[in-house]
Amino acid sequence: ERDQFKLAPLSAIVYVKRPAGSVKRAQDFDVYSPGADLRRVPAAITNDVLTVSAGDTSLTAGCGLSVATADIRRPQVSWDGTRVAFAARSSASEPLAVYEMNADGSGCSKHPGINTTPATQNGLLIHNFDPTYAPPDGGFSRIVFASTRGNLNGAAYDYQGPTRTPSDPTKPNSNLYVLEPDPKAPAQTRIRQMTFLLNMERQPTFMNDGRLIFAAEKRAPNFYQVALRRINIDTGDYHPLYAQRGSIGYPEATQ
Repeated sequence: ERDQFKLAPLSAIVYVKRPAGSVKRAQDFDVYSPGADLRRVPAAITNDVLTVSAGDTSLTAGCGLSVATADIRRPQVSWDGTRVAFAARSSASEPLAVYEMNADGSGCSKHPGINTTPATQNGLLIHNFDPTYAPPDGGFSRIVFASTRGNLNGAAYDYQGPTRTPSDPTKPNSNLYVLEPDPKAPAQTRIRQMTFLLNMERQPTFMNDGRLIFAAEKRAPNFYQVALRRINIDTGDYHPLYAQRGSIGYPEATQ
């Protein structure tokens, strides 16, 4: 798969260091959890052995964030190893936003193509979070992400506003979206909605064959579960994947 998708060899690990117990359930993505530090440590794989080198450094300040107040979530690396995307915020009153930076931590800022939503609407924060890079397509790094912006209403920036998840009406519902080239104007980008359900779909990531997998709520009278689903990036083949009703010995799969 490295040759197929032009994967770069491992050179470092980017991770979040945070206080023990501050990570909430998958359903609680909107709960503010400060004290997070985005870090990078040099690493390599030689003869199938992982080696982590000295030089573990913090990247948080370079993003205009403070460890004391930063809530940083789920850094993901582009397939060519040159870019890192993650979500962050600095207070409970602001929504999660998608940030992007170079692999060495330089050039860190909020992504201008994704964070186009207002901070609040319908009495809810509009979060943009859980970014992940799709396999390369024509040299453009498509980014799939979760958002509580609500369904797109015709135009790419005309939102109907956030909705609430029926399983817990106090929480905003998230769907999946993708930032990609606009087929009508290839030099520009667009945001295309990928899922439309009230099932808190989030935590997207890619299988090595290019299919997208993610966590989603399953709910029915007297039944509740978080399980995994699968979809193609063109939104075809939306399909149950894993941990459906505990049929293979796992009652739930949250990520």
